[in-house]
Amino acid sequence: MTDLRAILQVRSHLPALAAVFCLSILVAGLAEEKNPSSSQKPENTQAETIPLLTAEQALAKLKGPDGFRASLFASDPQVFQPIAGAFDARGRLWVAENNTYAERKANFDL
Repeated sequence: MTDLRAILQVRSHLPALAAVFCLSILVAGLAEEKNPSSSQKPENTQAETIPLLTAEQALAKLKGPDGFRASLFASDPQVFQPIAGAFDARGRLWVAENNTYAERKANFDL
């Protein structure tokens, strides 16, 4: 009988818990609008000590074996801070980006 009372007592609190949960989501959404996340436009925090080549300049400097040719099909801003890439069976390129690694202490409480 005690188990039934405990279940009924928990059930009586469910509407209040659901309301608190919904309000939490609403408040979090409003806070997100005031402070847009860095995922919208990542900030480049890496100091440029040497001038970087454009994608076209880097392609022009690339030398390969005879009979091979290199082509440019993705560069900034399409790909930003890539950390891994792979081709699938259909020939599509999948790229993993790491836009906020430098800000991890600000974005994650570790």
